[in-house]
Amino acid sequence: MSVTIVLEKCISCGACAVLCPQKAITLQRGGAQIDSSRCTGCRLCVNKCYTRAIRVT
Repeated sequence: MSVTIVLEKCISCGACAVLCPQKAITLQRGGAQIDSSRCTGCRLCVNKCYTRAIRVT
């Protein structure tokens, strides 16, 4: 399982980064980035994303 961000949909609101208990999400130029080595797949960010930019594959 992998969590990815569709950058074309990301509006850099930061809701996912604030919510992530592992601090695996940071805001960069162009959108949020997920550190896959820190992500545990809890999916809290997926449920919180207003634009549905975060996907689990």
